[in-house]
Amino acid sequence: MNHQLQEEQEVTRLEAELKLARERTENANFKLKIRQLEIEKGRATEVALYSRRELVDKLNEVCALDAQNRRLKQQNSKLRQQLRRQQPLQRRRRNQQGQRRPWQRRPFPCVNTRPLAYD
Repeated sequence: MNHQLQEEQEVTRLEAELKLARERTENANFKLKIRQLEIEKGRATEVALYSRRELVDKLNEVCALDAQNRRLKQQNSKLRQQLRRQQPLQRRRRNQQGQRRPWQRRPFPCVNTRPLAYD
């Protein structure tokens, strides 16, 4: 009787140890999984920061090019205006000579006919 009681106590103790060992293993696995996820998150954050830095660099480059483009357009319009002031007579003469704009030109200026009537 006493021997059987000792065996039952031993079995209960072993079951408790087994349960505790399983919990420890689960906790260790859980902590390991958390650590792996933290590492992956860190890598993803590094990549995101790197790509964000790249995007900021590209954006700065685009802004600089946009500003340069604006300056060049202003310079171009100033130069065109100066050219217009220097050569106004030539443009008028050319217009007085009968020079027409492309949409005003006739397709065949030597032939003055109406369009053909289709049957």
